[in-house]
Amino acid sequence: MNKLEEKSLSKIEESQKKDLDFIKLKIKDSNPTLYDQLLISSEERKYYFYTEYTAESLSRVVKEYKFPLLPSVNSDFRSTFLTKKSSIQKIENVEIFESIERLGVYSNLVPSLNNEKLVYYDEIPLELNKGKVISNQPYYYIPELTKSETCHQCNGEKYTTCEDKECQGQHVYTCSDCRGQGEISCGKCDGRHEYRCPSCQGKGELKCTRCRGIGNVQCDNCNGKGYRNINGRDEKCLRCRGGQKTCNECKGTGSRKCSSLSGHGLIGAVIKKGVGHEYCGGKGVITCKVCKPNGKIDCERCHTSGDITCEICYGDQIDNRCGKIDCKTCKTTGEIGTLSFIESKIDYHRDKTINCTNAHIRTDKFSINNIKKFIQASEPLEVYRNINNDEEIKYDQYSKDLSQVIEKKLGISKTSYPKLLVENLFYECVPCTTVTYSHILSGTEHKVSLIGIDTDEPEVIFHSDPTKIDSKKGLEKNVFKDLTGRAFTTKTYKQKIEKRNEIILMVHIAKADGLIEDSEKQVLAKYITSLDNFTNKEKQELFDLMSTSELPELKEDRAIFYSEESILKAIDKMTELATNADGTFEEAEKVKIQELKEFILHASASKKGRLANFFGTWQISIPILVTLSSIIFTCIWFLFLSPIETNPKNQLVTENNSILPIKTELADTIEKYTTNDPKTETSVIENKIEYGIVEAQFSYIEFGDFYYFVFTDNNGKEWDFGKGENNLEDYDFGEEGSNPELVGQKFKINWKKEVVTSTDMNGNNENKYDILSIVSIERINNNTISKYKINDPDGFSNLRDKPNGQVLQKIYDNETFEVVGEVDDWKKVKLSNGILGFIHTSRVVLINE
Repeated sequence: MNKLEEKSLSKIEESQKKDLDFIKLKIKDSNPTLYDQLLISSEERKYYFYTEYTAESLSRVVKEYKFPLLPSVNSDFRSTFLTKKSSIQKIENVEIFESIERLGVYSNLVPSLNNEKLVYYDEIPLELNKGKVISNQPYYYIPELTKSETCHQCNGEKYTTCEDKECQGQHVYTCSDCRGQGEISCGKCDGRHEYRCPSCQGKGELKCTRCRGIGNVQCDNCNGKGYRNINGRDEKCLRCRGGQKTCNECKGTGSRKCSSLSGHGLIGAVIKKGVGHEYCGGKGVITCKVCKPNGKIDCERCHTSGDITCEICYGDQIDNRCGKIDCKTCKTTGEIGTLSFIESKIDYHRDKTINCTNAHIRTDKFSINNIKKFIQASEPLEVYRNINNDEEIKYDQYSKDLSQVIEKKLGISKTSYPKLLVENLFYECVPCTTVTYSHILSGTEHKVSLIGIDTDEPEVIFHSDPTKIDSKKGLEKNVFKDLTGRAFTTKTYKQKIEKRNEIILMVHIAKADGLIEDSEKQVLAKYITSLDNFTNKEKQELFDLMSTSELPELKEDRAIFYSEESILKAIDKMTELATNADGTFEEAEKVKIQELKEFILHASASKKGRLANFFGTWQISIPILVTLSSIIFTCIWFLFLSPIETNPKNQLVTENNSILPIKTELADTIEKYTTNDPKTETSVIENKIEYGIVEAQFSYIEFGDFYYFVFTDNNGKEWDFGKGENNLEDYDFGEEGSNPELVGQKFKINWKKEVVTSTDMNGNNENKYDILSIVSIERINNNTISKYKINDPDGFSNLRDKPNGQVLQKIYDNETFEVVGEVDDWKKVKLSNGILGFIHTSRVVLINE
């Protein structure tokens, strides 16, 4: 028996001498206040072992290098490794590893060999230094798996077919843009040799800028009034109809032929000449000047030749390599070398932990530090050794089981790799016990543990605090129930008060002699089952009563019972508590019970009535009285005091105190002048809405005396923002012509009405005309994906696997793609076939669709 085993056995034997009375004494010494409130029900012994563990293990794996047999490694590899040896061989010089890795090749595991126990492993001895295993073990190569072979990628031909998707080994191939014709369709007119007029959108007409598409203009003779003052009298204007006359420019149609002279006159045409704005002269289409009459332009990719010469592959016939590229696997050597070897690795392990032979102590307050307080550390013992099949086992009854637990935790084994070589262990037992007890007042079950019970001063750890009260912020539900029950003196409230007072009286009886015996605790636990319906304040009062060394004076409200039956039950329970300790009912105890009985009768007789309880609970009574008063006052108001409505519903008082019906539609139409009566008012917009929001697409710009920004909403209605003071934010909708990048884009427009006023024929009663104006404008995401293409003088650019990386393929300027990211000066793009790669930013442009 070693010294560790002997010491642990001694501590276990010593702990078995400590009985339940010793345990109770230590719990009481630790917390005498709480001890009076608990009743011990069971005990469970536990044996913790503190361990300090060190070990060495061996790992072995099979790896291999697969590399092109370039001149830098070919000679050494063949002369050193390609021999006819049958057994595994030690690698004396590992410089070959560095030479291979300089080629950019690294070793990999061989899964098919590492999934089984190889016979090779048993042939490899461990190298020692003064009896200890050295950390850097040599490598061994496997001759039967080390070889040279023809490259499977090029079959020894050194070259592979060109990887370009269009070339495919042709080297010279037909241009895919023009299909060998040397010409492609014109992008401006899509090969039709004409395109829709951008000014009129193919209609052939523009809105008349003089009348703004209405067909009528203001009469110059009467200034739009519809009458003239002649000799002090208002007479009807004979040149117009109510101040309006047919527009001479458009003959009342509201539109004019699409031309540079539409609404601008000769000076306007001269100013706009040469600025790039196009007109169709009423045709709706414009002849394309970019392409040939057949709608074709020269193919820039092949420079009209119709053929493309691949820049990736070879064009000569040396070694039959036309249309081919260098083999990436063998680097044009035609041969691949394989070097298979076994790597041995020595690992070192350390562990400090505690293990229990039975149930653990479950509490956050317990940790390894609680155990270490009772440990006297010493040197570990070597319990196992197995080097080069020379095995020594020195386990005792404890170290064997403890070692197996730690080996499993660390993932090492005596039979498989990683294989255990040397194992050292220190351990010491710390006997403990866990006691289960019932808390008398709360009726709940808890645990307390004693650490190092073999000593005279074990550490006592209470797993939880049974007297802890939930102190969350906010009004607890039991407080509201208590207030409501007190205000209305409910049956539930009376039962709770009687239970509380029973507990208080029994505690007074139990603590009368300053000590609560276990027999008294059993009686208390019998009748105190739960405090769930008690408020936190009431629970705290009972806990404080059990904890105090001097009992406070008993108050009358703590001895109130609501029936004679309840009083008799309380006296019977106090009598049982007084006699249970010694089995007799002494005269002094009878006197004490009689005093309490008289006190209970007096307190119960003087208890408050229902009305006193209601008004005494102001938290409930005052809100109820206020609510009732409000209901009564409201009823009286609506029945007798509410004022009579003088104006009928759905009417609006205007500025001149006249009453108009309220308009409920979003926008009312403008009333037209339809009578010859000179006293009739001109048209007035009745819509009272001054602000609004609309979502609409930008359509086009018209220009005349003003620029008109025209938007079209989802219902097809055009919104014309003309004379208003428009806030266009940072959006450039164009000047002479609409900005094509914004045409068709959707915007969220916050608009308001700007007011223009005029008077009637008598100069009175101002009429209000509203003009829409943009307050703010925001572009809405149209869920469209921007398309990009190549802009390069050569007609193509390289797609690389990373910035400045290897070329994946060529991208031609007739192909479109998406930009999905950006790294420094490189765009990360996604092709139509899903391939991802990088193109330099200088070669990428956005397509204006």
